[in-house]
Amino acid sequence: MDTCLLVDGYSLAFRAFYALPQTLTNSSGQPTNALHGFSKMLATLIERYRPDYLAVALDFPAPTFRDELLATYKGQRPTTPEALKAQLEILRPLIASLGVKVVEQQGYEADDVVATLATLARDRAIKSFIVTGDRDSFQLVEDPLVAVLYNRRGVSEIDLMDESAVEKKTGVPPRLYPHLAALRGDPSDNLPGVPGIGEKTAAKLVQTYGSVQEVYRNLDALPEKQRQALSTCKDQVDLNLKMTMMVRDVPLSETMDDLRIAEWNPQMAEATFIGLDLRSAYTAFRKAFTQRPTNVDDDLFQDTTARGARVEIPTLLPVSIGQLEFDESVPTLDYSLGSGSRDELEYLAVANGRNFAVLKADKEGFVEELRELIGKLKGRAVGGISLKSLLRALGMMGLGEVDVVMDCALAEYLIDPGSRSLDLDSISWRYLNISASQGSEESNLLQGVSEHSSEKLQRRLEVLAALAEPLRQRLTDGGLMELFESVEVPLSKVLARMEVRGVLVDVSVLRSLNFDLQRESAELLDRIRSLTRPDLNPNSPQQLAKVLFEDLKLPAGKKTKTGYSTDAKVLEKLRGVHPVVELILSYREVDKLRSTFAEGLLAEVRDDGRIHATFSQTVARTGRISSESPNLHNIPIRSERGRLFRDVFVAPEGSVLVVADYSQIELRVIAHLSHDESLIAALTSDHDVHSETASMVFQVPIDAVTAEQRSKAKMVAYGLAYGMEAYGLAQRLNISTLEAEDILQSFFSAFPKVKSYTERSVAEARSLGYTKTLLGRRRYFPDLNSANRSLRLAAERQAMNAGIQGLAADIFKVALLRIEERLSDKEAQLVLQIHDEVVVESKESIAAEVAEIVEDAMSNAMKLVVPLVVNVGIGKRWSDAK
Repeated sequence: MDTCLLVDGYSLAFRAFYALPQTLTNSSGQPTNALHGFSKMLATLIERYRPDYLAVALDFPAPTFRDELLATYKGQRPTTPEALKAQLEILRPLIASLGVKVVEQQGYEADDVVATLATLARDRAIKSFIVTGDRDSFQLVEDPLVAVLYNRRGVSEIDLMDESAVEKKTGVPPRLYPHLAALRGDPSDNLPGVPGIGEKTAAKLVQTYGSVQEVYRNLDALPEKQRQALSTCKDQVDLNLKMTMMVRDVPLSETMDDLRIAEWNPQMAEATFIGLDLRSAYTAFRKAFTQRPTNVDDDLFQDTTARGARVEIPTLLPVSIGQLEFDESVPTLDYSLGSGSRDELEYLAVANGRNFAVLKADKEGFVEELRELIGKLKGRAVGGISLKSLLRALGMMGLGEVDVVMDCALAEYLIDPGSRSLDLDSISWRYLNISASQGSEESNLLQGVSEHSSEKLQRRLEVLAALAEPLRQRLTDGGLMELFESVEVPLSKVLARMEVRGVLVDVSVLRSLNFDLQRESAELLDRIRSLTRPDLNPNSPQQLAKVLFEDLKLPAGKKTKTGYSTDAKVLEKLRGVHPVVELILSYREVDKLRSTFAEGLLAEVRDDGRIHATFSQTVARTGRISSESPNLHNIPIRSERGRLFRDVFVAPEGSVLVVADYSQIELRVIAHLSHDESLIAALTSDHDVHSETASMVFQVPIDAVTAEQRSKAKMVAYGLAYGMEAYGLAQRLNISTLEAEDILQSFFSAFPKVKSYTERSVAEARSLGYTKTLLGRRRYFPDLNSANRSLRLAAERQAMNAGIQGLAADIFKVALLRIEERLSDKEAQLVLQIHDEVVVESKESIAAEVAEIVEDAMSNAMKLVVPLVVNVGIGKRWSDAK
């Protein structure tokens, strides 16, 4: 099926202007934030949707028929900023240089032009994607041929709106949206609505009666207040409807054939984009236009992986769970958890390639049938999406596990770790150019069907099955299949097991700690108020700024849109200037420990006395594991108060905790990647590594290294892993930027190959567009070629540390897999992972043996040019083992 991308040009440009900083300028100082955001978004859309037809609709610079109907139409809108006006003047030639058709028509708005083009495309069975931030375009949505890519916020947060999505968002189907808008009004267009009738009430009226006209014919059936309001506003509602309805037959000179994408002309585009210093945008367009696939037949769905592969969607037939048999095909699973729950299944749907069956929690015998199904699946590898959560739910229900061979979310995360959209609809649009929530002709497009209907679950299962092959191909093409199959997929099972096991908490200690923090917080608050105002709320930036900079006349820091900043950096600089500053800093620390950690942890303790956190593989772009509910990775360990939280994690009676963590893993990874002989020598000597590096950096004997020198060398070493530069180092060490630069230069002089490695990493990433770890993990950096210096430098810092962080993440994940495997026949189990640290719950009698197993598994997770050193401890509490 051919596709068409229709872009509301000014809508996208306006959003880019307000979403991106106005500090984005070219070498002449001309603002380019709107052009930059518009271009990067358009290139992304072209690459993702691979349209056969493309047009950008613009508003013609003259009054429209709506202005004739209402002289005050859009009259309340502020004047367009000069910085944006200048960019909008360039937009037409910029688009034209790409060979993309700009369409506009005197007397009409861009919305009408888009509506007309979408109608022309629909009549030729061409699927249109309309890119806009205007909700009025919802009226154009028509499954399966017209969808809206709605700019929810900025230029990067886009919702795909088909008929079901529009109805879910607005309460009415697309064809009735103008009627809802007529009653509700639209302040942005200066169209007042009916007083007392908001969006929900308007939606209910329109759904009930089918149109504005029918609402007015049934006024007698409405409450008196609504009847009077509607009667009074009838002329306004009629006008609103005329203003909101888009024109679908604008007299355009262009035809659909005029919109077909022509052959890419890089010379014309390059001259325009490079002339405006929009180099990264030009690079993005070059990639988008030169990787377009060949067309596919109408009866097949287009694979947007740029290979033109033909992907056929299977058709599944419903059967009962007892009739479902499994052969050689890979079973596909889909599921849903209860609202707000991480452990309760609402349904589980399963397919075998020909048929599918659905188990629902509200049906009698659900658990027994589920148990039977899991038994049938034993020994079979299954596919699905975000299956770790399913594994957790099954584990919490005591129903065992399934073996996973394809997880679409995990696969997409490896293919594009920068993607924030790992839901089935987003992935299916990306690879199959279809919606997972859109039904077939036979199911009447599922209009009015419940979210968990058999038809919708059938559709999801069919799409999941179809996605497996294109995702596998992309993994293979990117050299990611080994990482996917050997690390990420098996790790999802390990993490699910850790979540099910949970970690035991001494609730009495946690409550006592919470009480102490509450008392300390109250005492600090009293002292702060005694020095300032009796009603001061230190958590209010506005109140605090007024007290510090107006009442106490302290030197003010930077001023933001909402007033003077009172963030930690500002207050740190004011230490010693006034005694209240120290108290405020202490109060903030204590109050955060109380609210976020003490009360937060208490809220997460289950009836079994354990916290069952959620561990995620698909959040951090570096490949690191993160946690939530609660975020155990944020448990503070540097402050004396923060370290007390380790006291609350304990082992049950007869058991102990074995705690192990890597020593200087990032520094050891740097040594391996750079092959710097001096750093390797420092890490393999008998001396303290940070004293050794300080000795080399400051050129003093190792026994003459001061604590301050050691601290500075340590900060540089770890800062490298996160791309820290002189300014960041200066802030951390509270020294001048000049001194920080000298220390960095001394470090690189002592370890010259480390400097060469960082420079090589950035150069390779700029050339390839991505970094790659030893196990093949990729991370993409489109801003490395950005014309904006700030964006480019930020990308360089990230590219510099991506290989370091990525390899450290890979090592730790392999270690977790080995620990789990080697403890499988022991009375010991992994219960917690935080940063580079693992916590194992072990029977006390075998704790020493388990400690040896854990240390060996971690130290031999991967062979580097320097040894991986692991610190291991044993104790009843986490704090005892450290």
